Amino acid sequence: MVEALYKKAGLDLSADLAVLAKAPRISADPKAVAKEELQGSYTGKIKGPVVNVDNDDPVDAASYKLSYAQAVKKAGAANLFRLLWADGAGHGGQSALDRAVGFRLLIRRLDTGKWGDVSLPALKAMGEQIALEKPELGRLTLFDPGPITPALFAWDASNWRTYKGK
Repeated sequence: MVEALYKKAGLDLSADLAVLAKAPRISADPKAVAKEELQGSYTGKIKGPVVNVDNDDPVDAASYKLSYAQAVKKAGAANLFRLLWADGAGHGGQSALDRAVGFRLLIRRLDTGKWGDVSLPALKAMGEQIALEKPELGRLTLFDPGPITPALFAWDASNWRTYKGK
């Protein structure tokens, strides 16, 4: 995406990267990092079921969702979290039907204490049933994204108090 945007703007990505590579490195203040850790990084300690119906939007990348899922797993709460992928463009590009499937899945988990079948075919069947009742919710775009590139740097509660500056 960056390469395409640079090309479209008539800019030289290689030249800009060379300038950045020669620039002095700036370390974060370890005290500021310690303060932000408590406010802006994941503990993964969720207390109830969570369904995230997500698309890989430019504001909140898919790799961040993987980092969150890993933090939840490290905290021993993976059984409370489900991540569904929708093929919608832009920030919050999920269809109303995609969200309705996530909501119904969450209600089922709250009512029964179990997720039940969360395979893509089962979720699509749930979507088809909801669409029969509420066709105005649009079309279902849930899909399997396949492998997702992990975030270059994940920072969660397991990293707290480890930053020393560089």
